Amino acid sequence: MLPDLFAAANIVMGLICAVLNFRFWRSSTDPWRWIKAVYAFLGLAWAVIYFIAIVFYDANLGPLGPTLVRVMITITLAAMASGAIIRAKS
Repeated sequence: MLPDLFAAANIVMGLICAVLNFRFWRSSTDPWRWIKAVYAFLGLAWAVIYFIAIVFYDANLGPLGPTLVRVMITITLAAMASGAIIRAKS
């Protein structure tokens, strides 16, 4: 029950992140606005991963589950590092 509650909360937070960053990306003229598009993608991707975790909770996804999570963690860290570098330069 509690893992499903956390997964549902992560889905909501991921969708909020995706929508708000997508809106900022569309309305901004900042040259570094591409990072907001990346954050929007990450929010949506994490929401999808947690949705899959809820739907297929008892299913054995084999190596697909850890592979998706590792790739998403790497992309998330890369986006965070890019954002930090941009902020440090400005």
